[in-house]
Amino acid sequence: MKKKRSNLIWGVALIVFGGLFLLQNLGLFPEFAPIVWGLVFAGASIVFLVIYLTSGWHEWGWLFPTFVAAGLAVVIFLGESGFDGEWIGALFMASIALPFWLVYLINRENWWALIPGWVLSVITAVILLSQIAADNTIGTLMLLAIGLPFFYVYYRKPKQWWAVIPAAIMTTLGIIVLLSGLIESETWGPHVIAGILFLGIAAPFGFLWLRREQYSTRWALYPALGLLAMGFLVMLVGPNMEWVWAVALILVGSWLLLRGISRPKLKG
Repeated sequence: MKKKRSNLIWGVALIVFGGLFLLQNLGLFPEFAPIVWGLVFAGASIVFLVIYLTSGWHEWGWLFPTFVAAGLAVVIFLGESGFDGEWIGALFMASIALPFWLVYLINRENWWALIPGWVLSVITAVILLSQIAADNTIGTLMLLAIGLPFFYVYYRKPKQWWAVIPAAIMTTLGIIVLLSGLIESETWGPHVIAGILFLGIAAPFGFLWLRREQYSTRWALYPALGLLAMGFLVMLVGPNMEWVWAVALILVGSWLLLRGISRPKLKG
């Protein structure tokens, strides 16, 4: 019954909006002023909220159209009132982020909602900070903040071991962005940064390999060793890395060539 009612509501709403757009395109209905659209979105938000409250707290799907419609209404009203600035865009992003937080608070089993909720909240903060903070600082904070919910997911549910990988990668990228603004050497700087990148990405695989008995992640040894070797090699060789790549390609190519021309052993 709930699914039928949901389909009925969305069906009527889409038909009404589609009919209005069709009449406007045919010139049979005047175009709405922005303030009218603001009232439409505000009314829609109230309708969705009433549907949610009468459907039960766990029917959280209605929270998304409720807050998005409310955010659109507020943005339109503020724009028509002469307000401008980055905080209007931040307000709309916050209206999209809020329902994800509510979904998690309603049922803590919905841990997945933390990731989009936190990312959208970080984007909201970035919009607000864009005029007062340096680009490197904003980039670092954003990447570190995006990695944080993955750490939390692993902390709350260790069985979700995959969360360690994006958490470590986002943290590493945040450190790289910060270092790129601090290291001035054009000779060794890029190679040090590249080495740290490889080592940072190797870290979560090494962590998972150390817990191989608990998570069955013996496979993590191979990417961990490969990335670890690349990290140290890039930092030690430095500007001569181009020669290493050339020699490595020649050696691998020679090995493949020898395998291709060697005669297969005859079975006795």
